[in-house]
Amino acid sequence: MAETKIDDNVKDLVYNLGEKNIEIESQDGSEVELISAAVSTNDDPSLPCLTFRFWVLSTFFTALGAAISVFYYFRANVLLYSILFVILASFIAGRFLEKILPTKKFHIRRWRFSINPGKFNYKEHVCVGASATAGGVAAYALEIISIQELFYNTKINFLVGFMLLISTQMIGYGMAGFVRKYLVRPTNMIWPRSLVFVAMYNTLHRNNTEAEDKIRFFYIAFILIFIWQFIPQYMFPWLASAAILCLISPNNNVVKTLGSAFRGAGLLVFSFDWNAIGTIDPLYTPW
Repeated sequence: MAETKIDDNVKDLVYNLGEKNIEIESQDGSEVELISAAVSTNDDPSLPCLTFRFWVLSTFFTALGAAISVFYYFRANVLLYSILFVILASFIAGRFLEKILPTKKFHIRRWRFSINPGKFNYKEHVCVGASATAGGVAAYALEIISIQELFYNTKINFLVGFMLLISTQMIGYGMAGFVRKYLVRPTNMIWPRSLVFVAMYNTLHRNNTEAEDKIRFFYIAFILIFIWQFIPQYMFPWLASAAILCLISPNNNVVKTLGSAFRGAGLLVFSFDWNAIGTIDPLYTPW
């Protein structure tokens, strides 16, 4: 028992100091093979993490994700903020900042820093993705504030709402910190979804030729997906229901009750959806 305890302490010390070569040990070799296929066991402690580029990109992608998530939170057409988009877009933006930012070093007393410390490395990239994943979503307590204002006519001032959102979010991060020892540190705790992201990070920063091919494929796929998502998925649902009475008098509650297809009787409602054309009930759409 004493030897096992000493070995655990040594492993924790090596983990905290950031050894260049991290050895993964397990009783079953399948976990090691699965992890080593996607995760590199080499580390470079000299690479900077919290750089100026990180703060700029993380702030932008986190704010963008939070705004999109909250905007589409109460809407039928939900637009998901994918972390895959953040990984690829932040990689392009990081390489762009790497080229345009000055490399001059600034001195403030004993503190020396540069807003462009060199090549955009994978540690900065991972930190940007982690920030966007953690903060670029709708907060848990958003429904509390919305329900109180919409259904109970209770307006919450900015300070109270902000403290409510921060406190509820911190509870989740605190619980994650408590269970990190049991859900993150053990080698048999494998998260397949995270391995996909790690493999993408390694691919983008390992081979320049392969990274350029993937970025070129991303450009093509992004344009095609944007056209496909915007036209059929976002614009065409508008044609699924055309409420004539609501178009004539959109501010009349009685007319909306009679003519709305979603919250009313649906009188004089027509559909331009080809799946619904020809059916007896204009609101019927076959599955």
